[in-house]
Amino acid sequence: MKIAPTDAAAAALSPTYLAFLQQVGTTSAPQTVTVIDMGSSALTVSNATVTGDFSLVQNNCTTVSAAGGTCTIQVAYTPTAVGISNGTLTITDSSAGSPHTVMLAGTGAIPALTPSPTTVSFGNQLLNTPSAAQNVTLSNPGPLTVQIPRIDISGDFTETNDCGATLSSICTVSVTFTPTATGSRAGTLTITDNAPDSPQSVALSGTGQAPSLGLSIASGSSASAKVTAGSSAIYSLSIGGGGVSGTASLSCTGVPTAAVCNVLATEQISATTASKFTATVTTTAPGQALVRPHGFGTTPWVWAFSLFALISTPRMTKRSSVLRPLCLVSLFLLMLCSCGGGSSNTAPQNPGTPAGTYTLTVTATSGNTTQSQSLTLVVQ
Repeated sequence: MKIAPTDAAAAALSPTYLAFLQQVGTTSAPQTVTVIDMGSSALTVSNATVTGDFSLVQNNCTTVSAAGGTCTIQVAYTPTAVGISNGTLTITDSSAGSPHTVMLAGTGAIPALTPSPTTVSFGNQLLNTPSAAQNVTLSNPGPLTVQIPRIDISGDFTETNDCGATLSSICTVSVTFTPTATGSRAGTLTITDNAPDSPQSVALSGTGQAPSLGLSIASGSSASAKVTAGSSAIYSLSIGGGGVSGTASLSCTGVPTAAVCNVLATEQISATTASKFTATVTTTAPGQALVRPHGFGTTPWVWAFSLFALISTPRMTKRSSVLRPLCLVSLFLLMLCSCGGGSSNTAPQNPGTPAGTYTLTVTATSGNTTQSQSLTLVVQ
């Protein structure tokens, strides 16, 4: 038996499936399907069509040479909605099995960029002194790569970032605050991208603060203390870290009666680091009462000296010899009265620190800079 194969064209397609991911309302880059003639005769392509959200970009297939000749057809995707859509590329040719098809699948998506946090507060910061950096994370939650052509910042703020021109997952923007004036300062971090809600923005705020001695209540301590008279109140304070360095003199005023406030006379302060010190207020308990004579007072002693002078007069007469014994008796009685006769009353020697609420002031001075901190003392 003699076998003689038929002389004919045989079409093959590569690939037979195309998948697209594209932003809604935009056209993708084209993808290519190659038509190969595997037969012994030339292949004629008469038509090529697509369905769905797909389009033919190029079709150079007319006649394909036999035994491995090729031509190409390019397809693009323009999604009209978010989600998956399907289509078909249909090629009509002169080979057996025509028409031949390529399955098309596309996913329509919207690019998204999410900054976190959306507000950043730096609190108080010394004038012309850079703060510690705070980070803003930019996240891409969607399947599309986000394009980021620009990142801008305004106000007394600067930024550095590792984001690049495109973002597929996350990147970080580091923001620093350097106030140029005292008071509230504001700025904005602006990210320009291809998301529908571009530009993204982050509100920035901080407060410019003039250099100070940094006098304040120590962290975790209280500016108020309650004691009973006779006890001591100890306040924990801190100083330094406010941009001024050197030696500060300290004082404490406003203490109540019969109380003393003790602080160090001087304290070395650092411009960048705070150190702790204490102010101790010592109160006094009420003391015992004294007994004070009442009645004659000092008068009996005046009479005693007068009578003594009379007795001592050198003039001697009969009459004086009679009065002398009477004067001695009177002197003796007056002395008894002056030593303890009569009634008495009492007066407190020490009333102690009175009960009440008092405001004390600790003051620190270094050069021309002065700062005060109020303390509350409650005496029971």
